[in-house]
Amino acid sequence: MISHVPFEWPFRKWWERFFHERAEEAREQKKEWIPETDTERRVYAALILAGRPVTNGELAALMNCSKSQASKDVAAVKDQVQKLRFGREVRISLQLPN
Repeated sequence: MISHVPFEWPFRKWWERFFHERAEEAREQKKEWIPETDTERRVYAALILAGRPVTNGELAALMNCSKSQASKDVAAVKDQVQKLRFGREVRISLQLPN
């Protein structure tokens, strides 16, 4: 009868390494942006609700805040939004994933 195992299986180390590698791969493959802060959520929700590129004034009306606050919020999420100039107007929309 065997009273002990001659060595321990390195299962825990393998398990940790396996899930660490999978988490890194998932982060690299993640193309979509998920809003995390309240400011990001507010801008994202307003742009989704509009369904089209909007001006800063229209965005402020959708967000129920002043134009200056809407401008600051857009500046805070500048990597996730796209600004396009049409004549005098600057249209703000969500940036398409690559």
